[in-house]
Amino acid sequence: MADVNARIEATKTEIANLKAEIEKTQAEKKDTTLGNAASGVSVGTVRTPPQVKCRRTLKGHFGKVTALHWGGNSKDLVSASQDGKLIVWN
Repeated sequence: MADVNARIEATKTEIANLKAEIEKTQAEKKDTTLGNAASGVSVGTVRTPPQVKCRRTLKGHFGKVTALHWGGNSKDLVSASQDGKLIVWN
């Protein structure tokens, strides 16, 4: 039984040493904040998003639409919704 207690104590000591090593490594890596690191970075100009215009409202689903996918011919559209319907729009 003494052997088991000695192994438990050795394991606890090893855990404490590993925790100390992790904390030391984290302290070495924590040299700056994100704001300070990004202060010297230039992002350049950010373009404005294109104007979005509603061209057509497709009606047919009774639940929320959960997925959309364009067909291989780039003309067909497939939509899936919570009501279980899968509709091919052309």
